[in-house]
Amino acid sequence: MLIRKLQKSVLLSAAAAALGLATLPASAQQTVDSVLSVEKQAAEQGRKSQARIDRIDEETQNLLSDFQTVSQSIDDLRIFNAQLQAQIDGQVKTIGQLEQSIDDIATIRRQITPEMVAMVDALEKFVQGDIPFRRTERLERVADLREYLQDGGITEAERFRLILDAFTQEVEYGRSVETYSGPVTHNGEQYDNVQFLRLGRVGLYYKALGTNTSVVGLYDKTTDSFATLDKSYVNTIAAGIAFANKTANAELLMLPVPAPEGR
Repeated sequence: MLIRKLQKSVLLSAAAAALGLATLPASAQQTVDSVLSVEKQAAEQGRKSQARIDRIDEETQNLLSDFQTVSQSIDDLRIFNAQLQAQIDGQVKTIGQLEQSIDDIATIRRQITPEMVAMVDALEKFVQGDIPFRRTERLERVADLREYLQDGGITEAERFRLILDAFTQEVEYGRSVETYSGPVTHNGEQYDNVQFLRLGRVGLYYKALGTNTSVVGLYDKTTDSFATLDKSYVNTIAAGIAFANKTANAELLMLPVPAPEGR
């Protein structure tokens, strides 16, 4: 503003001086020319100063814009860092929980291994004391479980599942009917091939094959041996075998049942 006023003053002075040039003496004319020259230089300096001011103002506006952009970026970074820190805190918490879970698993592993050994021991004892159907096969399953307990390539979870499968199979035996062939000692005589009939765990019966089809018997748990049955049960046992083979319909089987152990 000051520079503009100065410019106007210089212009007015120049105009006034121009109007009075004709009446001024030579010495005064030189003085006027000198003054005009000085004012012209001052005006030129004012224009240059204004140009510098305008340039500085533009640079200031650019710097302010850059500052606002950088300031917004800093705010965005603060928000991002806050979110990132929250994620890191969550991950640290999760790591702590996982480490605790690992410690718990190690504790459970130390506790569950003796339990699994005890379960296999109990299963073996049960099979040996049960009616002797498929005894060799069932004891081999127990032996496999003992090998699994010592196999470092099998996880505790898989070992436990295999043990539970074996127990489940034993439970199913008590609710099923089946027939299969195998050897038996009958009245001191060895029969290499007879047809067994198992009715759950209620009774285990057999019927000789080949030329001795009239030989029938049942397992007596009180004596832990097979006892001879009267020949009148031949057809009844044969009907039970046919039902177990799913070649005949279910029918009422009148068969003797051994007395419960201890009675």
